[in-house]
Amino acid sequence: MNTTTETIAGRVVLLFCNGAGMLDLVILPLWVGGLIRTYSFDPQVAGGLVTLYLAGMVVANVSAGFLFHRLPARPVVTTGFLIAASCFFLMLKTDLGGGYSLALRLGALNLIGGLGAGVALAVAHGTMSLGHNPHRLFAVANLGPCIFAVLFFALTPPMMNTMGVGAVFVNAGAIILIAGVLSLFAFPSIPRNNSPKEVSERATGTPTAILILCFLGLLSMFLANSTILSFVERIGNAEGFESAAIGTGLMIGGIIPLLSPIAAGFLQNHLAATWTVVFGLLAHGAFAIVQSHPANFLVFTLANALITSTTVFTIIFAFGLLAKLDPSGRMNALTASMTMTGSALGPIYGGTIAKYAGFSAVGFGAAALAVIGALCFSVVAMRLRKGALVQYA
Repeated sequence: MNTTTETIAGRVVLLFCNGAGMLDLVILPLWVGGLIRTYSFDPQVAGGLVTLYLAGMVVANVSAGFLFHRLPARPVVTTGFLIAASCFFLMLKTDLGGGYSLALRLGALNLIGGLGAGVALAVAHGTMSLGHNPHRLFAVANLGPCIFAVLFFALTPPMMNTMGVGAVFVNAGAIILIAGVLSLFAFPSIPRNNSPKEVSERATGTPTAILILCFLGLLSMFLANSTILSFVERIGNAEGFESAAIGTGLMIGGIIPLLSPIAAGFLQNHLAATWTVVFGLLAHGAFAIVQSHPANFLVFTLANALITSTTVFTIIFAFGLLAKLDPSGRMNALTASMTMTGSALGPIYGGTIAKYAGFSAVGFGAAALAVIGALCFSVVAMRLRKGALVQYA
């Protein structure tokens, strides 16, 4: 099927690709918590296993991001997602022993799966950035993670009562498999006016220092995000909430963020992108502290929903900003590496905090990182206002 970023079919495929590629951020609470409950791994080991998946995404995403315009989009995205889905399904086979033997096997599959998903997501993000309106297109695509979050948290917790963390592997693998099949038949082609030759002739005039600060700011944001979300399920458990109630809270936390992409799309021309990211990060840090010290179950649920909503809303503005600062699409193709570098370190960083200071300290660790990210984008905003790119500040 011949589709583009401007056709409905093409946008639906990108929605699925973004949802499948960013799925690890959605499933972190049940993934890490499930590994701890099912295999009795300590928080540091469980966080480390998930970190291997995210590290694989980073390595693959950086490689694919720099080579974005040389890669055949549809075959690369399809193959990457099929590899990732296969690895999740293979994680179900756990009859090779427990302890370190099982941890090593799961670690290898996580790493390979991350490599496949990282390549696919790099090409998908790069393609989105070359559309007519990258901000709006990314807002549409970010409905994917939100929709999948609702489905995942509605289906997975009940299944975990009998399958343990295997329920996470089955549902994650199924979602990624669907994205791979859809990409095979309908992944959109890159607009002709954004061919490699024409892109290389465009001069952005954006100082490298600004792009580096954006990279560091996004890295901090997603490190903060994965630090707190990786242990939401464990925080709820430590507070004495029932497992079924926690699952319901996580599902609600997936429904509310559905409004974020819609709001970000409508507010595109009414909010300054850089300062929106700054205040989004500060809000994220505040919600992380509340999440780790919930006064009751209602506060626990709302804090989780607001953390996810703020992240989705903020990254859409960050993506649109990067598309303007670097119209080649390479910075946006590297978005997942920024995301996953932070996310890869989050589970093990948060796990280390939880191991030595308790789950209540995880929120403060996340908040500190969010403040660092806000500082980076504050400098970007001030630098843009002093230069010729004031319209983006």
